[in-house]
Amino acid sequence: MPQQVHRLVEHISEGFKKKRKTVAVFFDVAKAFDRVWHAGLIHKLYTLELPDRLVLIVHNYLNNRKFTFRHENTYSTKRTLKAGVPQGSTLSPLLYSAYVNDIPRPSNGVQLALFADDTALYLRGSNYCDTTPRLQRAIDELTRWLRLWRIKVNPEKSAAIRFNYSKHKKKFSVPHNTPTLYIDNASIPWQHNYKYLGVTLDKHLHFRDHVARKIQNKFCRQATDAHWCVKNSVLHGDLELPTINKFMKDASKRFFDMAQNHPNPLIVSAATYEPPPAHHFLRRPRNVLLDPPDALTSEVEKLAEAKACN
Repeated sequence: MPQQVHRLVEHISEGFKKKRKTVAVFFDVAKAFDRVWHAGLIHKLYTLELPDRLVLIVHNYLNNRKFTFRHENTYSTKRTLKAGVPQGSTLSPLLYSAYVNDIPRPSNGVQLALFADDTALYLRGSNYCDTTPRLQRAIDELTRWLRLWRIKVNPEKSAAIRFNYSKHKKKFSVPHNTPTLYIDNASIPWQHNYKYLGVTLDKHLHFRDHVARKIQNKFCRQATDAHWCVKNSVLHGDLELPTINKFMKDASKRFFDMAQNHPNPLIVSAATYEPPPAHHFLRRPRNVLLDPPDALTSEVEKLAEAKACN
């Protein structure tokens, strides 16, 4: 999951360096695991040349499953599940991956990002007039495939974002001449940000909206009902909760350690770049590894060392 987000962010960031803009469309796939068409899944398992006995086991696993609804101590009559893979099963993500394995890969430069039911299409270009028609063709192709395999997309909850570099946070507005993108003749709303795989991406990649969701100091005080005079560093130390600075540095180190030895060459190529200078307008995850700890992190680390000595 983090690799897919990293791939998208790197693509957009590289465009910022070359003064090129990226347009991305994020699809809201409605209840994807619950809508897997059983007959379609079995067909695809045969297409993938799975042994007949395994396909038969999967067929028996999915066939004649029942569900019932409980309200307090009252149960509804049982109904047969005609679609979907069982929730909570370790096999279900694998079956869903097989179901979407033949999703169309765009051939006109548009990139596809897919992780389970989180689907996005994105394209980088010098101007939006060239980018949006090509992106629309890829959307149409993907929409036809989704319709064929009975996967429903909600256009109103999907989102389109025009990524462009800016140092300052600006009030979000859609230019009057912005082309409209469509899913099945329903317009896709242009948004300032979108939560993709747990990360809130904004149109300038400031990540301020994402960080705002993780205000740890405020959380620590509310969780402990601490007095105003108690230092934030003490709260972090007592709760054994790393600061955002420390968490990002540790997460970046784990990612690059893993990515550099990953069997997928696309992931390796996305992780081998050198960090830009510290004064560069665009910061990257590798810069985090070189950054000195902030004041709060330093205080927390000093408290931890003092406790260890005692």
